[in-house]
Order: sequence, then C-alpha cells, then structure tokens
Amino acid sequence: MGRNSPVTRTLVRLRGGRSEDDRDVARALRRALKRAGRREGGPQPVQGAGQPLSAEDYGGWRTRALRRGAVSSAPELEPGRYALVLFTFALPAAEQFVRHGAAAHLAPPTVGMFRPETEPAVALAGTLAAWIELYDRPVSLAPPLLHTGGRWRAVELGLEWPLPPYRGRER
Repeated sequence: MGRNSPVTRTLVRLRGGRSEDDRDVARALRRALKRAGRREGGPQPVQGAGQPLSAEDYGGWRTRALRRGAVSSAPELEPGRYALVLFTFALPAAEQFVRHGAAAHLAPPTVGMFRPETEPAVALAGTLAAWIELYDRPVSLAPPLLHTGGRWRAVELGLEWPLPPYRGRER
C-alpha cells in the first residue's frame, strides 16, 4: 500500500490520537497482501464483499448466524464499535451475491469490529487483511465490494489488484 493510497490517507486523518487500532489496519493489510503473493499453487479468483453493520443490525445478523451454527464467525460486538462482515466467494458468484445476497462462501464470514470514526473502506481493508491471513490457500483477488448507500460498489483502496473490479452484468 503506497503512502498516498486512500487507506493510508484515511488512517493518517484518523490518527489524531495515534490509535493503535488504525496503525494495525494498515500494517495488517500490507503484511497479508505480501504473504498472499508468496503462496504456492494456482490462485483461485476470489471476490470479497464487506457490509458495515450498526450494533443493532449486527445483533440481528449474529442471531441468524448463530441459528445456522456459525459460532466461530459471529463474535459478540465490543461496546462502542460497529461490525464489518466480510463475505468471500468465487469470482463467478459475484453477480448472484450482489443480486440475491447469497453465494457459496469460500469460508465462514469474517467479522471486524471498528470504532465509529473508522471509515467503512478502512474497516473493509482491515477485515480483508484478517481474512487473507486466515485463508491459507493461494488466491487472486478482485477489488472488494463495499455495501454503502443501499448498494454494492467496488473499492480499490489505492491498490493494484490482480483481477478487474466487479462492474455488474452487462445488459
């Protein structure tokens, strides 16, 4: 991640108090992307999609996830935080996910917890970094999708991605 990337600029803006959380996000993404680039084998094309959820919305999502048995991927939300839930799936399933909110996931959702002043794109970067670290198979990533304003959009986070961003089905 370059010094002038949107993630880095946002982190610098958020660091009025030099928060350890903010520094951790930038460090984690840089480290995860380096490690993912060194894995052996043919990479699987992957699309990630992050949805920021308020404490109330996350509580409902967590209840449904626990009913399905997803205990490890539905942690309790820390007080004063919001959640970013990251879904990952094979690239060809992106259209189905965007249209119907469902696709065959590569792994259980990854949940990141962030302070309210952390912008959703930065939260997405941090949660994606955590997923890359946990998912140890070789992957080739498209820019992740972020759910804001009632729709999904690709966010490049100031990085060069091996795959093109999701643009929706051509009509």
